[in-house]
Amino acid sequence: MLHPSVQDLFSTHGITCKYIVEKGAWWGGFWERHFRTIKTCLRKIIGRSSLSLNELETVFIEIEAMINSRPITYIYDDPSEPSPLTPAHFLIVLESLEETLFAISKIYDICPPSKVTCQFKVDDVVLIHDDRFPRNLWSMGKIIETYTGRDGKIRSCLVKTKINAIRPVQLLYNLEE
Repeated sequence: MLHPSVQDLFSTHGITCKYIVEKGAWWGGFWERHFRTIKTCLRKIIGRSSLSLNELETVFIEIEAMINSRPITYIYDDPSEPSPLTPAHFLIVLESLEETLFAISKIYDICPPSKVTCQFKVDDVVLIHDDRFPRNLWSMGKIIETYTGRDGKIRSCLVKTKINAIRPVQLLYNLEE
């Protein structure tokens, strides 16, 4: 990343790097899970063998097809119900737009978007979750700055402790209401 040729390539194509907050690995859970799936498939298919470029490309295309054919909506037992929606439906010409829109509407019936109930603000005193210790040994801190996500909600905070650290709100517990 620090090599000048890499920086030039990034700047000419408008590529910017966005990092996830330290100790908030689940923020990238969606794509991390996809990478794990790809790596598992590669290990099972290739093993220790060597492939030519064409063979490797074919393997990646097969893995891509497998990932894009996984259902992302409920699979009904009754054949008269709509077929499950898959990522492939968005990548190819949709056969039945009405059926797809019905399946999309079912996503929100099954798992509606979650809402963050606790809002943090500057000067709030918080307890910082730490898996290594029981709750009575977690450290306390004071919020110095808040950072919002693209949706406008507070997603992480700069917390003043012995060392200032940015922590995701999922690891913070407000001690003052």
